[in-house]
Amino acid sequence: MRTIVIGCGRSGSLAAAALARLGVRRLTLVDPDRLEAHNLGEMDLVRAPQRGDFKVYAVAEELQRLQQGIGESSARRLEVEPIAEPVSSLRVLEAVKRADLLVACVDDEAARLAAAVLAKLYLKPLLDIGTGVFETPDNQRRAGADVRLVMPETCLLCVGGLNNLAVARARLIAGQDVAAIGDWREQRAGSLRSLNMLAVSLGIRLVEELAAGRRGESAWLRVEFDAAGLPRLEQRSTASQPGCPLCLHGGWGDEGLRLGLEALLDPRFAVA
Repeated sequence: MRTIVIGCGRSGSLAAAALARLGVRRLTLVDPDRLEAHNLGEMDLVRAPQRGDFKVYAVAEELQRLQQGIGESSARRLEVEPIAEPVSSLRVLEAVKRADLLVACVDDEAARLAAAVLAKLYLKPLLDIGTGVFETPDNQRRAGADVRLVMPETCLLCVGGLNNLAVARARLIAGQDVAAIGDWREQRAGSLRSLNMLAVSLGIRLVEELAAGRRGESAWLRVEFDAAGLPRLEQRSTASQPGCPLCLHGGWGDEGLRLGLEALLDPRFAVA
């Protein structure tokens, strides 16, 4: 299974390691960011001497070390392609065309939207993993995660959508899917490692079922934590939404890209 991991930070590095251990032999890593000091305690597959390197190269290097430690034969050797570019780049587009599965582990909504558009235009399954710890109006902290396996018959806009489609659309059209505008801490209070591990584990379980041929339909799992810190798992609807502009262009591929994001993404569309 040729798999692309979009976003190689907290959740993305965990997902890359899990996919390699699962037996994925062809893995493409996409992230335009460099490794900073604060990433060292948050990510898997990185070391202090790699600070300043692109995240994808640091993670790729450690994946190769992991493989050597396992002692894989040459026939089962992991092929890793690091791409230190935004998801909207031409090189990523070519990788998407060859892929069997896209895995999005991004904080930025424009990058998430770009992954959703590519998955729908080229009819690729998309596993989207999002986690966060948010400040409530009464100064409480609330942790949660959304894990969405979106099969080609629907799209991410239908399966929960985005926090603000109009803003993400405008930023993506303007080419701003590289990094979030402003300080992400203004919207999010952080991300717990245990929460990321839980979300990635749920996502990998869905991938296992998909690879085994036991799952062919979409799934949306939402994890929320109560006041005592105990998780509650909820399955949510994955039904396609009437009038979804992206679903109308499913499978259009290159022709859909030539049509333009303005036509593909109507900012008035909202999930019912």
